[in-house]
Formats: sequence, structure tokens, C-alpha cells
Amino acid sequence: MAAHPHVFTIPLKDFDLSLIPASARRIGTDDFREAVNLYYGTLYASKGMTAIVSVDDERVSVAATPQGGISPYEFALELLNDRKIEEALPILELLKSHSPDDPDILYNLGLGYSELGRMSEAITELEHCVKADPEHVNAWVGLGVAYRKEHRDAEAEQALHQAITLDPGNGWAQRNLGAVLMAQGKAPDALPHFREAVHQLPDDPAALFGLAQCLEAVQGQAEAAGIYVTLIKRFPNHPIAEMAREASTGRAHRTLRGAVDGSVRMDVVMFIVDALEKFSKLSKNEIGHIALEIAVLGRSGLQINDPDKIYRLKTLAGEYTGLHLLALMHAGMKLVDENVDTGAGFDKEFDIAKSMTGKK
Repeated sequence: MAAHPHVFTIPLKDFDLSLIPASARRIGTDDFREAVNLYYGTLYASKGMTAIVSVDDERVSVAATPQGGISPYEFALELLNDRKIEEALPILELLKSHSPDDPDILYNLGLGYSELGRMSEAITELEHCVKADPEHVNAWVGLGVAYRKEHRDAEAEQALHQAITLDPGNGWAQRNLGAVLMAQGKAPDALPHFREAVHQLPDDPAALFGLAQCLEAVQGQAEAAGIYVTLIKRFPNHPIAEMAREASTGRAHRTLRGAVDGSVRMDVVMFIVDALEKFSKLSKNEIGHIALEIAVLGRSGLQINDPDKIYRLKTLAGEYTGLHLLALMHAGMKLVDENVDTGAGFDKEFDIAKSMTGKK
């Protein structure tokens, strides 16, 4: 197995100035930065390693790669795939300091920040990515999703349209654009995008369900009924199939209206998907502390209908709307005790989110 790079960060206040010439010890100067780069470059070269060094206003960051080892970028991708996002981001930031317009570095930085709920930073990196590479389809999709999380639906629509212009067969772009249009009350415009999403993602029950919801909104009940039957037959154990069963017997008109009357909130589903991903690397005790902090915060009233009101937590990084926090609390409490009644009314959304993320 190829060796991993040696990666570390030193706060500037802890850097040993005696390691560099006296004439270059004034922190913040070009001479200081050049001397630090030279010191670590020479140090690791003597060990047969190649070092990448970054010096900013707060820290010195180093990634030293052994001969024949995997590159820092490959290592960062490994960490991202292992959901070790907070470990991957400093490496990507270091690489960005040396290659500021590299689309792949910018794209992965953006996705990492998005996963951590740091949406402003995610949008900044993804916007930079599509500026550096206007044909980066996945970056346009990621940017559209990030805009949607920030309730910037018009910009989300534009970004996803751009992704589809570049790659009409991108099912994820089609499905996300359909959802954005539905959220804006544009069901007729959303319909062809959901149809294409189902065509491109035939094994995705969420795409089928989105199409059925959209058909319900445009008075296409007969076709929607056929899709519900398809869901029941193809995905009998999926939570969405249970909703289709209810619809097929006429018992869930209100439940299945989704974005029309809010009974099944796909935005809440996505918030819970985000929560499940965040909580996957935490202990139940840590999850419980997060849920408790939100519950305490809720005693003074969470403004769940105001997307401009932003909250921050002490126990979890990121910025959240009131609705997002309520979804996080519901998911956290359910993970700690699956039988608990949180009072949020998001049990169906929780089941759908679990199925979408492969959680049991």
C-alpha cells in the first residue's frame, strides 16, 4: 500500500523562529513566508520527500509526500470518501493555496463545506469552480443544491439549468431542478425535469415519487396512480412504497401533496439526510447533546417559517434555519431512541431520509 503524506498544521504563535534566519523572522512578511517554505522544503527533501507548504496569517500548513506515496490530493479524496471531512478540508485548502484555480480542488472544497453546513464557504468555492471551469457539470449541480439550501431558489434554478444545458442526461441535476421548481410553485415547469430524472435514474424511488407529486400538482392523478403502483411493486419495502399504497386506496391525498401543502416536506427530508450524514461519525452521547441544545434553544421559540433567521450551535458547526434545526433535532432524538415522539411530526420524512442514505 502506498504511504500517506505527512500532514500537519502549526499556529504561527507556536512556530520556532530560530529555525529560520534572523533577517526573516518578522511574521507576515514575504521574507518570513519564503524562509518557512525553504525550511520545510529542505527538511523533507533530505528525507526523500516532497513538501507543499502554505503560510497564512494564522498558521503554517505542510503536506510532505514520501517517494512513491499517494499525493495529498488523493489522500484528501480518501478522507472525503471516508466521511472525514474536517480532516480533508485543511489539505484541500493547502492545495488551493498553490493551485488557486484548480477546478477539482475547488469542487471538493465546496462539497466538503456544504456537508458541514458551511454554506457561504461552499457557495464561494463552487462559484469559483464554475468560473475556473464553466463546463464543470457536477460543480453546477453542487452549486444549485447549495443555493437551494440557502433558499436562493432563483439562483439554484439558474445553476441547475446550466448543468442540464451542459449535460441533459444528468439525472441528479434534473431531479434537483424539478424539486426547486416545485418549491417555487412551478409544477408544470418541473414536470419534464422529473420525467427526465426518472428516465435517467430508473432505480431511484425518490425520482419516481417526485414525479408522482408533481403530477398530483398538475391534476395528473391517473398517471400518478400508475407510478404509485410501480413503486409498490418495485420497492415493496421502501418507505415511499407505503405512501404509494395509501395513495392508491385514496387515503393519502393530503400526505402525498408534498410541496403543494407541505404535508410531506421534501426540504425536511433533505435536512434529515444532511443530519444522518453528519451524525454517522458521532456517538449517541454526542448526538444527544446536539439534540438537547436544539431543544433548549427551542424553548425560546425557533422561527421555522423564516428562512432568513439563522442559528448557530455550540455542539455542531455550521449555520442553520429554524426548520433545519428542527429536522436535526428530530433525527438526533430518533437515532438515540427510535421510539421517542419528538412532536415535530417528521416521522415519514425521517423514514424516507433513512432509505435514501441506506440507513436501517
